[in-house]
Amino acid sequence: MYNKKHERGITLLALIVTVIVLIILASVTIGLIVGDNGIINKSQNAADEYEKVSQNEVASLEESTDEIRNILNGVNVSAEGDFDIDISYTTETISVKINENNLNDNTEYEYFVNKESKGKTKEKEMTININLQNKNPYIPEGFEYYEGDINTGYVIKDTSNGNEFVWVPMKSGKFNVYVEATTEDGKKSKSDEKEIQISELTREPKYTDLRYTDWYENEGDVTDKKSVAYFKKSVAENAGFYMGRYEMGMPGQKSGEAPVLDIDERNITGVPVCIPRVIPWTNIDYSKAKDNLESMYNGEVQSAMMNSYARVSTLNWIHETSGINYFGNYENVTGNTEEHLYVKGHFEKQDLYEKSFTLDDYEDAWYIINGWAGGVSGMLLETCADIQGGNRFVNNNIYDLGGNAGEWMTEIYISGNGHRITGGNCTNYSLAHPIVDSNVSFVTYGLNAEFYTSSRPILYK
Repeated sequence: MYNKKHERGITLLALIVTVIVLIILASVTIGLIVGDNGIINKSQNAADEYEKVSQNEVASLEESTDEIRNILNGVNVSAEGDFDIDISYTTETISVKINENNLNDNTEYEYFVNKESKGKTKEKEMTININLQNKNPYIPEGFEYYEGDINTGYVIKDTSNGNEFVWVPMKSGKFNVYVEATTEDGKKSKSDEKEIQISELTREPKYTDLRYTDWYENEGDVTDKKSVAYFKKSVAENAGFYMGRYEMGMPGQKSGEAPVLDIDERNITGVPVCIPRVIPWTNIDYSKAKDNLESMYNGEVQSAMMNSYARVSTLNWIHETSGINYFGNYENVTGNTEEHLYVKGHFEKQDLYEKSFTLDDYEDAWYIINGWAGGVSGMLLETCADIQGGNRFVNNNIYDLGGNAGEWMTEIYISGNGHRITGGNCTNYSLAHPIVDSNVSFVTYGLNAEFYTSSRPILYK
């Protein structure tokens, strides 16, 4: 017989057990959700942590963006610190001075250059000795080593057109400078970090008392690759630059051949050459000479007109390595020189380029063309002229930095808008003075094309 009472008892017991289990599960679940270590608290903590990380990432991104923007704008990026420092320097020392801050007089300062401690002191300034270093010359794409060495003239040659340039070494260095401060109670702080680049490049001749008081450079913007400012930055980074081995030459105009262009046709736009055995590109005004020189190279390396930093630093280097002050065609031309004078490829009159010359012929030719008997000292030479095989016009593998054609420079005369013409003048021997290349002995300047005026390229990264 089926027992209904027994069936109801089992069901009630199961219900009671189920309710108890549910109560236990509910307690555990509520604890997991709202307890100190519950899901809600953990979720809130995770959200707070995510917000903090996000803010840090945003700040880091903003800092990186500012740094990139500064680099693009040519600004030296410095790590910001607790106090500021001022820096001045020469090629031999760095002077660091701490600006006014809240630290007391008993604070100790430790000075660092390139993360190396240079000493501790309670003084708020210190002068630190430094050493600049040479670097090996870089060889741009499309060039090859040609001859010479770093001390006597390291020459490279363009494999496509034969242009030749000489490496002018300029010792340089990059320095990161900062200061750490420790107070009496042991609290530490750090200055901002400043990075500076120093090179030997200069406008000051080392071996004369004469200075460039009447001349100045418009250095321009460091972001402009053709500017003097960018050139200076390149020299500091690469410890040197390339000087044109020869004066700016006319393309297609070999010395001694019939002129490709008459004298009054040469003030034009074109790409110059820097190769031997051509006539210097004279009869060209400043603006066209500058544009033409800048058009030679616009890739890995830049070409530009010679500036005063490049010229004076080159003269200093030549003097230091050779001990001489004379750089080029100083003296009157004497002897059998007809194969070297560029009169044969320069003048269109009297068919002079077809003649064989004697010294008397030169006198006559100069009188015919210029209206006065200037003598043989008034004749221009071809590029790379070695009179009587003596190589007397070349120093450290660079030809005619003094004498021969005058050379346009970017330097500006302070009392006018003319640009400097330096290095020589075939019509005036007294103006050929490289080492005393100053306002005292050489004041020629202008803007317009002249018979005696050419220029010279420089090359840099």
